[in-house]
Amino acid sequence: MAGLASGTSVFQVSGEFSLKIEPGEPLAGHDVSFTLSGLAPWEEVRVEFINPLGQPAQWVTEEDVLVVGAGGVPVSEHFLFADGQGKAKWTRLGALDQEGLWSADITINGETSSITYSVSQLQLDLQDTQTVGVEMRVYAGSASDTFYFSLVPAALAVDLQAHLAWVVGQHSQDLGLQSRQIPDIYLAGNDGLLRQVAQATGTTIGFEDGYYGSSGTRPGIYMRTDFYQTGVRSILTHEYTHLVLQEAAQDEQLPAWVTEGIARAATPAEFADRQT
Repeated sequence: MAGLASGTSVFQVSGEFSLKIEPGEPLAGHDVSFTLSGLAPWEEVRVEFINPLGQPAQWVTEEDVLVVGAGGVPVSEHFLFADGQGKAKWTRLGALDQEGLWSADITINGETSSITYSVSQLQLDLQDTQTVGVEMRVYAGSASDTFYFSLVPAALAVDLQAHLAWVVGQHSQDLGLQSRQIPDIYLAGNDGLLRQVAQATGTTIGFEDGYYGSSGTRPGIYMRTDFYQTGVRSILTHEYTHLVLQEAAQDEQLPAWVTEGIARAATPAEFADRQT
């Protein structure tokens, strides 16, 4: 597997300003940090991102909230102020950002500069593909496999394997529970694709964003991924909790209020805003 992007890139902005982008080679599915230097203390800066289609990208807060204005109109521009050392910092939450050429339009004192940077896919080793309702690539993790649709960034497949390993360890430590084996993960890009996958595996779902299957030819955790990181990790954590509870009950049907209550309590607060 190719290494994850690292390092920084530094660009000169109009005048004496410089912009540091980290990582220097951003990956689809990952956040990108920006630091603008050379400003006067507390100076105002306007920032707007332009996506590879040439369209303004809606601003996302660091709490995974899409910013909207009056009447629910998406807001793409963001105003911020330099600190006492003349630096302004912000982050582009890239969980749903597509690969391609992006630009950050930066306005200082009425003058706008456009800084272009490239977002690329994480390059994994040659992968097998399998059809589970839709064609999925297979990432062989250290403990289990992740099957993911082409709309899902490869970096997310790697990230969620690491997150699942963390969840397994936490549940073993805090609850004394661990699944019989580490489940495979199936990542669909959106609700429609998740339903196709569910149908192919003989599962009927309602409004769930994820579910687990403990039997059949493809046991594992199935989930959609068109959310930001907090939401996606919350779904994975929540479904793994359901899985270990059901196994602990020796596959007897538990009341929903029991499994939902424990699953919510077992999900860390930072992932608790999106559960099924």
